[in-house]
Amino acid sequence: MLFRLLVLGSFSCTLYSTEIDSYTSRVPDFRDGLIELNAIMNRHINGAIEAANDEGRCDDQRLRDLLQKSLGGFFWTTFENEVIENPLIDSRITEVSDSIYRDFTFFESFVLQMVPLGAITRIGDLYIGTDKYGHFLEEGYNFFNIIHRDNGTIEDALSFGEKGEREHFGLQTTGIYSYGDLAADFDGLRFWELLVGKVGPGYPEPYVICQNGKYKKYRSFNWKHYVTAAWDEGMNCNGYKTPEMEEKVNRRTMELGQKRGVRLTCPIAPEQCKIMIDHYGIFANRLITPKCFQ
Repeated sequence: MLFRLLVLGSFSCTLYSTEIDSYTSRVPDFRDGLIELNAIMNRHINGAIEAANDEGRCDDQRLRDLLQKSLGGFFWTTFENEVIENPLIDSRITEVSDSIYRDFTFFESFVLQMVPLGAITRIGDLYIGTDKYGHFLEEGYNFFNIIHRDNGTIEDALSFGEKGEREHFGLQTTGIYSYGDLAADFDGLRFWELLVGKVGPGYPEPYVICQNGKYKKYRSFNWKHYVTAAWDEGMNCNGYKTPEMEEKVNRRTMELGQKRGVRLTCPIAPEQCKIMIDHYGIFANRLITPKCFQ
């Protein structure tokens, strides 16, 4: 126990890197949460507009910072917590002891021995972990800052995300490398770029515009414009620290699929591979599981 507490303390700043189980709660009666998920996001955008306007001028950097502060968080983002606490959203959490990760040892994945798994939500036919919304918002914001504030490149941003998956978000803590996290990071960059801007030919439509020194909502946010099969870990398969860990997960997903009489071998819908690869284009090999390229 003392050893576990020492390890926990040494990684206390990274325990928000918990994982989700996209298989065990993958059932037909899971309700679609899109309407309420959109409502939460648009409420935060409206609040950021109001707060920015109280400061008396249009400052795009300040607007982004206000929205990030409203949505973000240290361990889990405010958005993730609001999703889980909202009674109108069907969000389901699998206990680690019942999950596809139940056979991992402490030394393979110490975080999963200490921190609960995140929740799953549903959008259309996709089962999306609440952690993906957090990555979209927090890491997407980091990607934006790397490129637009620190004069970095998309390569710098992608390398930053991959380093996180190799280290504090993944292999060093949970033993899992999530390509779904990276896809959500990448898509979050686009959101932060589109948050506020100009309207007219040659400009992508922003969510917020400045008119007469005040911010105004131009269009509503919709998660369907961003969420893809690449966010669903049943489609965009994880990598693992060791072959033994991957075999443990494969055995549990196969058993679960046989019990339910459905395919749960990742990728669950192989036809989604080409769609994901085409969608992300030249970045697909960084964001999509190698299983889709086999």
